[in-house]
Amino acid sequence: MGEKDVDRACGGATEQPGTDSADVDDYVDLATRFEGSINVALFWDRVKGDLIVVAQDRLTGEDLRIPVDPDRAAEVYRHPFAYVSEGQIVRLKGTARG
Repeated sequence: MGEKDVDRACGGATEQPGTDSADVDDYVDLATRFEGSINVALFWDRVKGDLIVVAQDRLTGEDLRIPVDPDRAAEVYRHPFAYVSEGQIVRLKGTARG
């Protein structure tokens, strides 16, 4: 999945400007969970070998992307908002704060 597809997998639909677009088949969804308004997914880029945790809060419209090392992937997946400083926060377009 490309960046756009990673967003869609976590409930979003925006594309981050300035990122490389990968083929849809390049990303493998290793784990996805939903709790309340929070969606979290762990993806592996089979071409680059990179891991990324994506978390989205549908109430605030924030989308968090955190690149992770394999030895920390499970921990960051379980507690993505504890690692906000290591990721990139993107406000989703058209999302109203409630």
